[in-house]
Amino acid sequence: MTKFGIGQAITRREDQRLLTGTGQYLDDMSLPNEAHVAFVRSPHAHARIASIDTGAATSAPGVLAVLTGAQLKADGIGHFPINPGLTNAAGKPMTAPPYYPLAVDEARFVGEAVAAVVAQTRQQALDAVEQVQVDYEELPVVVSIEQAMAADAPQVWADAPGNVAAQTEFGDQAATDAGFAKAKHVSKIHFTNQRLVPVSMEPRGSIGDYDQASGRLLLYTSCQNPAGLQKTLAEAIFKVPAEQVRVRVGDVGGGFGMKTMLYAEDAVCVYAARKLGRPAHWRATRSEEFLAGTHGRDQINDAELAFDADGKILGFRVNIVGNVGAYACSPGAVIVVAVGPKVITGVYHIPALHLKARAFLTNTNIVSAYRGAGRPEAIYLIERLMDQAAAEMKMDPAELRRRIGAVFQDFVRYQFSAAENVGLGEPSRLEDRARIAGAVERAGAAGVVAGLPQGYDTVLGGWFERGHELSAGQWQKLAVARAFMRDDAELLILDEPTASIDAEAEHELFERFRQLSADRTAIVISHRFSTVRLADRIAVLHGGRLEELGSHRDLLARDGRYAHLFRLQAQGYLD
Repeated sequence: MTKFGIGQAITRREDQRLLTGTGQYLDDMSLPNEAHVAFVRSPHAHARIASIDTGAATSAPGVLAVLTGAQLKADGIGHFPINPGLTNAAGKPMTAPPYYPLAVDEARFVGEAVAAVVAQTRQQALDAVEQVQVDYEELPVVVSIEQAMAADAPQVWADAPGNVAAQTEFGDQAATDAGFAKAKHVSKIHFTNQRLVPVSMEPRGSIGDYDQASGRLLLYTSCQNPAGLQKTLAEAIFKVPAEQVRVRVGDVGGGFGMKTMLYAEDAVCVYAARKLGRPAHWRATRSEEFLAGTHGRDQINDAELAFDADGKILGFRVNIVGNVGAYACSPGAVIVVAVGPKVITGVYHIPALHLKARAFLTNTNIVSAYRGAGRPEAIYLIERLMDQAAAEMKMDPAELRRRIGAVFQDFVRYQFSAAENVGLGEPSRLEDRARIAGAVERAGAAGVVAGLPQGYDTVLGGWFERGHELSAGQWQKLAVARAFMRDDAELLILDEPTASIDAEAEHELFERFRQLSADRTAIVISHRFSTVRLADRIAVLHGGRLEELGSHRDLLARDGRYAHLFRLQAQGYLD
């Protein structure tokens, strides 16, 4: 393996601190004069909240307040936002019941927070929870995908016909049907990706705080996405400017997607802190996490592959139905209808695809991201189908895959059926590596390069800046580039966005670089400068001109522009 090869172990820097007990997880924290929060949770999958009697709990020892959904709503607390980019079965923007930090009028899944008790100690809060009396009127329930799809199923939300929160369809149905019509063999599969509970070593927790002098809201929590939490807490829940909200995260004991979104408990702790003028602390128990932490997966997949007599794929049909739970405020629906489907073809050349995906509402806990967020389900599907097809055609599974061929064996530029592009140099033109240097010099001297296109020897890696994560497609392209580059390939790191380039300009640039360069070097546009030590030569794009700087040390020597690289060097990421 090369010195910086894929899969090589990376020295961890945090272990000494964590193993000697000097880490700081959420429950290691305590703020002066903090109160403690405990929640009353619905025992019903679907019930109308007729009344909540808080009298006995309010007078219990140490209790400072008992909070209800009606009270929070009256104080202007908003509900969690819904993804605006998806459509439901009626072709309208996705709709779902509004999800408030504490249930208002109805509880829609077992474990939904209905009320919260704030007390001097955690035990006092837990004791007082038992004294809150909620009068429920049970309502019809839908708790599985099969029930949600039934013609006579109760409607979880009136504006979501057929309980479909969101749906998508893409590919070429006519071409796929034609492929199946010519098929010599068709393999079919049906299976369930079961619902599961992510079990992080550290249960979730939150401490809300409020600075009366500045009016700033603070949330200390165990999460994977502080910038996203800040945005939701500010814009949707408290309806204040983002700069008025701060989210702080210490050590996080696992999450795997479950800790990516803002939770009801986070919002309630911040609200309680503002209401009472003192910090409010909550920590989930393990059993509470089973109820209230988001769940994962819960999909039913049906698919079929059409093959010709030589074992080549002619068409691929996929139908995905997923359960996203009672509310659509998580990425659950996007995972079902967009994220997973975009990688459904795996690494195989599939000339025709037709895919349908639907995300259903049910009276169950919210389904969100977990361990790959739809991608494991998608890859499991295609690989299961490949193995099954090999068995049915009495072929060695490896031989079948060789016959089909990974997409990169046959195509200079491959358009994924799910609308993701990957461009790589063709295998027959890998030898002449020296020409890339001339290409960079000539393009830079011409001063006409406004950015690099996505094609031939270019992989568009996107941007990695503070508060901005690479998309699934961008990560996929980076992974492909790294996987298929030769060990001695040169890596050029470029430093300017290309989003403003129109299609005509991109095509022109693609053609220019196709003529100038004929090797397999990947050019990654990225802010992940921890990788620059892989490069013998670094070219940085500024103002439409390529500046060739040499090694990463040349970047370090520059004043101002690359100051952040000095921090990376100090942390040991750069030599």
